[in-house]
Amino acid sequence: VAPTSANYFAYAYAQIPTAQRLAVEVFLGDCTTAALAGCTSGSGSADIPIVTFWADAGEEVRLRVGSNQGAGTTGNVRVVLGPPNDRCSEATVVPLEASVSFQSGEASRSPYGWACGTGNDPDIWFQFQAAVDGPLRVEVCEPFDSIDRVEIYDGDCSNLQRVACDFGAGNCQARAPIFQATAGTTYFVRVNDANYNASGEIRVTAMIPPSNDTCGSAIVLLEG
Repeated sequence: VAPTSANYFAYAYAQIPTAQRLAVEVFLGDCTTAALAGCTSGSGSADIPIVTFWADAGEEVRLRVGSNQGAGTTGNVRVVLGPPNDRCSEATVVPLEASVSFQSGEASRSPYGWACGTGNDPDIWFQFQAAVDGPLRVEVCEPFDSIDRVEIYDGDCSNLQRVACDFGAGNCQARAPIFQATAGTTYFVRVNDANYNASGEIRVTAMIPPSNDTCGSAIVLLEG
């Protein structure tokens, strides 16, 4: 029974020959009304099948595990809770000018492509509200090269509009480009996790321009 409404991951592993496959199906509900929530199969002993599914608090969850090896297969099944900010609607709030620690855990993949980089890595979500009009930068530090993409949206989770995206080198180098924020606007930040279970910090920083940032405010240079 699901202890809380959240994203979950079910996976199975067994000592089976490389040529054999292990499959996992997840059903929600009792045995008479159970509905299929997801299924997958591995390609061999080194490939662990993982099913991602959403379950509401108190909902019954049933797993069906099989192998084309037939009878005699032994192994283990595990269900784990996904990170609390696994979806846009559950984005963690980040205060401006403050570092917030995170751990991606068993994050799932969002149904959106990336505007920068390639692949479709699992991701986690954050949000913040701009206090004033002006340039902002989002920086993510994760020292083990799991995170190399940061994408920013405005709008809401049902109608996200991409604002900025950056594909960095990992190792605390992932950061979205400076963008012009609008006071009172809520922005959503999507961060990838290429290697699963990343941990680090995220920070939103106001970029204060120098006094001579525009042509009209150029500093007069005097001779001598």
